[in-house]
Amino acid sequence: MRQHFPVKPWSQNVEIYWENGIEAYVTPCGQEMINVAFLWDRSRIKPSVAGKSLVATFLRYFPELTDRLDGAPPYDAPMAVGPLERRIHEPAANGLLLVGDAAGYLDAITGEGISLAFAQAAVLERTVVPLLRAELFSNSSLTKSELAHYASAYRRIVFPHLIITRFLLA
Repeated sequence: MRQHFPVKPWSQNVEIYWENGIEAYVTPCGQEMINVAFLWDRSRIKPSVAGKSLVATFLRYFPELTDRLDGAPPYDAPMAVGPLERRIHEPAANGLLLVGDAAGYLDAITGEGISLAFAQAAVLERTVVPLLRAELFSNSSLTKSELAHYASAYRRIVFPHLIITRFLLA
């Protein structure tokens, strides 16, 4: 969930606040605006309210952040989406490859999404592009077995990220 506040940023950096089962991200959005976003573990944080009241409820977990907002009214309506984790069984199937967040997603806490996508694209170039060139004049799609080298490399790329992210979230 996120909401903007008309508050002068106190830092040029994104700040992350942690409490048991909930994270708050503060992002400067100009000279007089910040964005406050919350991620929470639904198994540990079960708010009794929803909608516009949810941001105020979450801010209670972060008194220092609440003090910094100094009672500023929200600039816009809160927006939410979730859960964020998306699991896939395989990054490749007959005629299909998944790269980046489409190939699975856990949490943005480590900020590695772009670097993972670039690493996957580099592997795709080495393992799939030659196959596509060979199939250029064929009417058939690449099969799952032909894409197996990409799928294997994909798992090697994302495994360390998933371990670290799960550890951080725990």
